[in-house]
Amino acid sequence: MLIRSVGLGLFIMFVYWLSSQGPGMHMLFFPTLGAFGFLFITRSPRLPELLGIACCAVLSSIIGTLAYAVDSGMVSLFVSTLIVIWLVRTLKLNAPPIIAVSLIPFFAHPADLWMAPLSVAVSLGGLLAVLGLVYAVERLAARTRTPIPLGQGVRMDADQ
Repeated sequence: MLIRSVGLGLFIMFVYWLSSQGPGMHMLFFPTLGAFGFLFITRSPRLPELLGIACCAVLSSIIGTLAYAVDSGMVSLFVSTLIVIWLVRTLKLNAPPIIAVSLIPFFAHPADLWMAPLSVAVSLGGLLAVLGLVYAVERLAARTRTPIPLGQGVRMDADQ
């Protein structure tokens, strides 16, 4: 879990830095990225499950963006939230950050509406890529560990 936590922390730090490099990049970093990361590192590394959650998050950001495009008011926010809750429950995904991602356009007020779903897709794609690498490192580390049989430890005294 330590390797996963460090990998996630480094990724979030990188995305935060990247998002500050230009005005078009600021939407790459959003608070629920950390929630997705924590969700992903605490679950089993089964790619289909993680991909399903990421794809549903992108879909929810599209739903939120479309609702925001229709009207940036409270009724659109309400309708968007209800649709995404229905989607998460229908697909039986235990991933509350999906709902939060649909709200991004309502607090970020993107100049270009397509930026919100694109930013979510790029950020979550990067997160999945980094965690895939982290999982591979964990598997490699687990394979290379050779336990020392009990009673046959290395002696460190001068008699050797």
